[in-house]
Amino acid sequence: MTEVSFDQLETTVSTPEFYHALHQVSDYTHSEESEAGFVVYQNSDSTVSTSEVKLSEDNDVTYEQSSISAMLDKVNALDINDLIYYYDDRKVRNDIVLALHSHPTPNKSRHPKSLLMPSMQDLEIDEEIDERSKGHVSTILVVENDLAMVSLLLYRRSKPNCPAMYQRFSETPAREVLLDSMKESGYSYTEISYNSKTNKLEKNFVSKIKQLFL
Repeated sequence: MTEVSFDQLETTVSTPEFYHALHQVSDYTHSEESEAGFVVYQNSDSTVSTSEVKLSEDNDVTYEQSSISAMLDKVNALDINDLIYYYDDRKVRNDIVLALHSHPTPNKSRHPKSLLMPSMQDLEIDEEIDERSKGHVSTILVVENDLAMVSLLLYRRSKPNCPAMYQRFSETPAREVLLDSMKESGYSYTEISYNSKTNKLEKNFVSKIKQLFL
């Protein structure tokens, strides 16, 4: 697969299959207070296809900890290995365009935006995927408490030769600290909103996702 392009990403986030999966992840994350995710692949004819939505059954999560890192460690229970690896040789797939999963906020103990960032584990997986699916886009989804508004953080390693500066952290730091470190590590990122009631992304989402390729 060639490196993921802006045109390919724009096509991906405009398909009915993408919106259907996005709505399913949002609804499940809100109702079950648990993770869900899916992956979009590039087909041999350069079209894209969306995987089934993977649901985590580990919804018995409480948030007594005040540490963001501890909360994200609890959240990261979704096993998407069968979506990102080939079955035969257990190698990471080389046709991944986008990989998305949610970060729920059980018991509404935190503002969802505080978890709108990758965990250290998420970044490790992202590195592994990028070795074979160059320029793919990873996405974190969080749901506002009333479900209507959903926030998405899309991130992409646009400068792969930069050192991974975020690896200096032993645990996931505060959101702004981690995002700044990701910039230093060659990542581009953007935040867009999705309305689950209208099943639409915000109007200027195209200009925002273009930032991932500058």
